[in-house]
Amino acid sequence: MKKNWWTWERPSAIHIIYTAALSATAPLKKRFGECYDKQLYGFFKDGMIRWICDLDELIDNGKKIIPMFLNKKKYERVICEWKRKCSEIKKEFKKINSLNLESLSDEKLLKIYNEFDKNYLDWWGIGQVAEMISYGGEDILKERLTKEQFRMYFNILVTPTKKSAANNEEEEFFELVKLADKKGFKDSGFKKKVKNHAKRYYWIQNSFGGTKVLDEKFFIEKAKKQLKDNADVDKLVEDNEKRLESVKKEKKQILKQINADKETIKLVSLLDDFCLFQDERKSLDMQANGILDSFCREVARRKNVEFHLLEYALPDQIRDILSGEDLPLELIKEQKKRCIVIFNDKDYTSEVFIGKEARKKEKEILSKEDLKEYTEIMGMCASTGRYIGKVNKILTAKEIDKMEEGDILVSTMTTPNFVPAMKKAGAIVTDEGGITCHAAIVSRELGIPCVIGTKVATKVFEDGMEVEVRANHGVVRIIK
Repeated sequence: MKKNWWTWERPSAIHIIYTAALSATAPLKKRFGECYDKQLYGFFKDGMIRWICDLDELIDNGKKIIPMFLNKKKYERVICEWKRKCSEIKKEFKKINSLNLESLSDEKLLKIYNEFDKNYLDWWGIGQVAEMISYGGEDILKERLTKEQFRMYFNILVTPTKKSAANNEEEEFFELVKLADKKGFKDSGFKKKVKNHAKRYYWIQNSFGGTKVLDEKFFIEKAKKQLKDNADVDKLVEDNEKRLESVKKEKKQILKQINADKETIKLVSLLDDFCLFQDERKSLDMQANGILDSFCREVARRKNVEFHLLEYALPDQIRDILSGEDLPLELIKEQKKRCIVIFNDKDYTSEVFIGKEARKKEKEILSKEDLKEYTEIMGMCASTGRYIGKVNKILTAKEIDKMEEGDILVSTMTTPNFVPAMKKAGAIVTDEGGITCHAAIVSRELGIPCVIGTKVATKVFEDGMEVEVRANHGVVRIIK
């Protein structure tokens, strides 16, 4: 029988995402008794990664751990541990960023690499529970609502009421813009504030597809553009505050109107909390990606190989290289072309297949899908509304400049560096995502229709197609 796959697809190399993916299986199960699925499959090809597991298992396993999180004492213990792990990983960032990696011996660099990877895996071992809460909690909430209640109220009930990291960064940036407008870009107070802003948010354009450090110059140029566009930043902040207050009020009214019991109220509150949880996780993970890339760059420098090749090395291969073993150059080249990594829920190891063996394994795991017959696809409503427009398919942040005002943004999923394109969109459609995904949160903030979790949008739709997005029903159809 054909499986109902959960799919996560994105531009990414092996090294930057390996530990994060590993944590969704055995480490997560060790901590909470359940994980995504018995096996998690990663398909690497041409700079893209597609992680899949059984969606039904993910939902069922999520539903099994929900009672733990609805218990106040148990929930508080998890959050307390999470905050501690976040504090520890921040200290790791600070320590490693202060080091001159070039000056370290191979032995010392290996020691620091291993320490970071262990702490990073421990941190992710709690962090990955967000998806399980999202998918499991969403399914439980659906069961507790009538069909009519689901149609009318579900979107509001899962809309976050707290400011995201993107909101906070934007509002702090707006203060910079106002100061520059009042005092000028050469003002000492502005220079100090922009320096601090860059120190806090140097990572905001990082992703699994690549990382870079943003400096003061980047934020100064961004502020100049903001002033040139003559945007009313005070109104933008005020509108966001009003929107959050409106959502809080509407949620309260809906729960009262449907006569929700205590468990349903707690579930809605839990889903709201985990929007913020997942947002905090993403902020720290994007910083961690920069750390992982810095290790790769340094090993690549020492071995005089291209950094973008070494990105496709497995963590154990990086360890072996630093331990004095020969660089497995040809093997890593094959991994870059095509590679499958399979994690299980029993231990912290993985099976790796490359080349012909990877093709053979892929055929064993997946069934062929004929996508040519699709004229209408289904997903989940993330933000209500109806919109007709032209498709603009954007798979990487490098493509956001081709976004035109009013286009329908179609992507596998979105990340913070997609926001400039999202602000131009008339609607958003993604392959992946749950109620706490980036596209869901930002589309609600922007007040535009959004359908997530279609699985096949980027394969069915092409640039220029005219499509209709009926987000209330989770439907996207080709008009011409």
